[in-house]
Order: sequence, then C-alpha cells, then structure tokens
Amino acid sequence: MTSLTEAYDGTAPGVTSRRLYAGTALVLLGAVLAVVAVLVATTDLFGGYAVALSGEMAAQFATVRAAGVLAGLSVPTALVGVFVVLPASRRVQATAAISASLCLLGVALFWHAYPQHWRYGGDQLTLEVSAIYLLGLLPAIWCLFSAVATFKLRNDPGGTLQMLSLI
Repeated sequence: MTSLTEAYDGTAPGVTSRRLYAGTALVLLGAVLAVVAVLVATTDLFGGYAVALSGEMAAQFATVRAAGVLAGLSVPTALVGVFVVLPASRRVQATAAISASLCLLGVALFWHAYPQHWRYGGDQLTLEVSAIYLLGLLPAIWCLFSAVATFKLRNDPGGTLQMLSLI
C-alpha cells in the first residue's frame, strides 16, 4: 500500500508528474471552458465568434448554442482530468471513459439539435439529447465517487509512538 510520503512526494507507483500535470491541465481547461461559456452566454465579448461559427443562424441562437457546447464540454473535461490523476481500477477508468464519451455525444447532438429541434421546434430532440448527456454524466460522477471512496493512503509514521515520562 502507498505510504503518505510516497503519495505526497509523487513517488508512488502509477503517480507520475506527467499524469499530475496532464490532469491539472484538463481540470483547468474545464474551468476555463465553463467561464468562457458564461461569458459567451451573458456578454457580447465572444458573440462575434459564435455567430461566425454558426453560419447563417441568428445571433441570439448562435451565442446560446456556443455557450451550451462550451459548458457541456467543460464538465467531462474536468472529470477526465481528475481521473487522470486519481488512481482507480481499470474498470472504473473504462466506465469513466465511456461516460465521458457519452457526454461528448450529447454535446454533439446538442450542436445539431439547437435551435430547430430544441424545445419549440419541430422534431423535438430535447429529451433525447439531455438523456444521453445525463447517461454519460451520472455514471462518471458515480465512478469518481467510488474511486475517491475506495482510495486509501496508509497513515503510517514508520513505527509506534512512545511517550516518555519525565517524572
């Protein structure tokens, strides 16, 4: 079992500085995507880019679609970053990878469905897109919970503690 010294020094088996940096970068990328999504949805700061990416779509729909995609990508990106760093079994890692892939599929379907097939348009796909995204997100969160709950570090100071009496 890994000792605390090995875990915090980064010398534990499977914990490399490359994995730590990659996981940190992914978590930070997820956070940046979330912040940019809020800025796209609430300001005109990136609205021009959203309209340019959406072609002939109206600006109000283009910004909401771009913000939705950025926000949808932020969560699985951050979760994958945590899984890169966190030691977990192969089964948990595979489930997390499949779950993140389902989230990405949900984001791609949102890009296709919004706004013509969203809520008020014909052939509504709101339920299907949301269900696919949630079917990816919920198992990923459960895998994160189970990986954290089963991760154990040994708190062994290297021996027994003895109290000396000065009296």
